[in-house]
Amino acid sequence: MSKQADPAKLSKPKTRFIPTADERTVHTKGNKQALRNQLLEANQPTEKEPLPFDHQLLLGHVSMLTDLVIVPKFPEHNSAPSSGSYIITADRDEHIRITRGMPQAHIIEGYCLGHSQFVSRLCLPVRLPRLLISGGGDDYLALWDWKAGKIRQKLDLRPALTAYMAIEGVRPSLSPEIEPQETKASQEAADDARDAKPDTKTTPKVAVSGIWQIASTFDSDGEQDTATDIVVALEGIPALFMLQLSAKGDLSFRQTLPLQGNPLDIAVHPSKALFIVSIDNIHDARSTTKPRSEPGKTLIQAYSAATAPLGESRWQEDVDSAATWLEIIDQAASALDLTQLRSLRELLYDVEKIRKRPGSED
Repeated sequence: MSKQADPAKLSKPKTRFIPTADERTVHTKGNKQALRNQLLEANQPTEKEPLPFDHQLLLGHVSMLTDLVIVPKFPEHNSAPSSGSYIITADRDEHIRITRGMPQAHIIEGYCLGHSQFVSRLCLPVRLPRLLISGGGDDYLALWDWKAGKIRQKLDLRPALTAYMAIEGVRPSLSPEIEPQETKASQEAADDARDAKPDTKTTPKVAVSGIWQIASTFDSDGEQDTATDIVVALEGIPALFMLQLSAKGDLSFRQTLPLQGNPLDIAVHPSKALFIVSIDNIHDARSTTKPRSEPGKTLIQAYSAATAPLGESRWQEDVDSAATWLEIIDQAASALDLTQLRSLRELLYDVEKIRKRPGSED
């Protein structure tokens, strides 16, 4: 049933909240912080603008909703209910919930529980819709059999992040003057660093800001490879981490693509052999707060598929394609004042902010 807010009720004065507990009766650090938060939230102004359109509540979480995917009816879901579809949602409290699709969204089918930090991104592979990839504040991506609520695989992202940080000054895919031998050495250095034990003290926290899929088909020695490429972005890290989901449902790391700035989003070309990356040219690379002295010149980067030796499909920077696309977008970068920059930062970098701080769980 559609409901619309009553402005008269929203504008009604609210009695000031006075808790029965105070600083003299609360002793633990966590409880004191909880009391302060309770006072701040309870005494906030209650006047709100009513929504200017009819709306209907379909489902809700106790915690902040962070991502959502719609699962249509697939042939392999023979045991699906009559609605035939599902809604998969994630939240700040490490939960992934499976509910039936409309008009039965009030029926909860189950949960995928296994994350210890917030879940910020979900990805449903089109070729293997029985699987689900999730990521957030944990060091790993989780691969689920979501219908059964069981985790199939955890892929640790920190080794790849550590390897990137170890050679971040060497960017073979961005520097045409680097010789192929040096590029190969850089890749070998990255492989060695990735195999080493990750140092959590010198690498930033993992905050997954994007998971995309590219369901391309490559010819390898005359045979078609129907594996799905998975592209992962971490907030404040100027690189993309390329994974591959095999036809059997196994997730593995393939390569790291260094960028000239923090990635904001990607768009996959209909051919599935090219994707475009939107680059943050306002903030320093590897920072979500520090502005550049001057706006960067790179707004987008392009990568195209290539078949490497041994039949491994690899992605390489495609400067010509990037130049072509740049011709049809506005390259003008206007100056931003402090207020605009702060607003832009809050808009672009909102993943790490939802991580719970020590004591906030109480």
